[in-house]
Amino acid sequence: MDTGRGPDELVGTLVAGRYRLDARIGSGALGIVYRARHVLIGRELAIKVLAFDRPGSDVYRPWFLREARAANRVNHPNVAEIYDYGETDDGLVYLVMELLVGERLSDRIAAGAMGTRQSLEIVEQVASALGRAHQLGVVHRDVKPDHVFLLRRGDQSDFVKLIDFGLAHVAWERRLGPPGAVLGTPEYIAPEQARGEEPGPAADLYSLGVVLFEMLTGRLPFLLEDAADLAEAHRSQPPPDPRLLRPGLDEGAAALTLRLLEKDPARRFRDAPHLAEACRGILARHQSDGGPVARGVDSQPAHPPPRSPRGLSGPWPRPSSAGWRRPRTRPEAARRRSPEAWRRSGPVSPSSPASTGSSSCSRPGRRTSG
Repeated sequence: MDTGRGPDELVGTLVAGRYRLDARIGSGALGIVYRARHVLIGRELAIKVLAFDRPGSDVYRPWFLREARAANRVNHPNVAEIYDYGETDDGLVYLVMELLVGERLSDRIAAGAMGTRQSLEIVEQVASALGRAHQLGVVHRDVKPDHVFLLRRGDQSDFVKLIDFGLAHVAWERRLGPPGAVLGTPEYIAPEQARGEEPGPAADLYSLGVVLFEMLTGRLPFLLEDAADLAEAHRSQPPPDPRLLRPGLDEGAAALTLRLLEKDPARRFRDAPHLAEACRGILARHQSDGGPVARGVDSQPAHPPPRSPRGLSGPWPRPSSAGWRRPRTRPEAARRRSPEAWRRSGPVSPSSPASTGSSSCSRPGRRTSG
């Protein structure tokens, strides 16, 4: 597919006769995101177009359109809304989404470990979104901080929007990847995904457990560089107890995290709604006793996390007087493997374009997204 125009040349053009692209606000390996406006009703939107000028873009067209169908079917307050999608006469594939103003969870974590109450409130909302998706036969398969968007909604400062269903498994659609392909992000992948098995809802819960671990401790459970080593760690190595990295961490939050990180899917929560209920139970218990979790002032890590090798999970900086901080960005090509990019042994095709996330956020600083 070749429209004959570069990404920046699309600014100012009209898509499908009604969406004017006003500014480019983000990009990934699969998609380029624009702030747009519906010219008939004046509504601001975000439009993501398939990165037609990049190698393999035609291969990813079905994945790109699957994102629209999956997110649109879920239709949940904590899932970014898809308004429209299609393909223009000159071959431009596009998704029209709500415009989100806020920040990615990954940017919040980059500032350091988060409070227990804040972390559980975010997990509860993500679990609510996943519960609805799973009920409808949609497994996200790539839950990670980059795909959790935080915005202000009324009096709520951390209202969650789960974004980027580009790798979703959709029960009523045919498989897009080759049999045995490992899809997702190595740092957050579930053991069964790492084995090349078809992931079920429990795989999303495991990935969410990794996210919770990272929120509570400021680091990943496995600090490894190679994708194959990370897959093996998720398959066979027990995660560290988060209380060893954060002394004084609430026991209930630590136990919930470790339950999500069980290797056996049957030992995790029965489903996402039960996880959400467990989060609410911990929050309610601490709210009633007025303890530090309820006040949002519970303990922080007493020391910086171990340094990791440069690569997928690092580098990690030295602590400063203001407290240790994780770098705001990690090597983009290592943060996510695209649909055919790696199996148990590593990359399937080193020349394949690696997806860095196709959600509609600009970088750096305050995000504007769809």
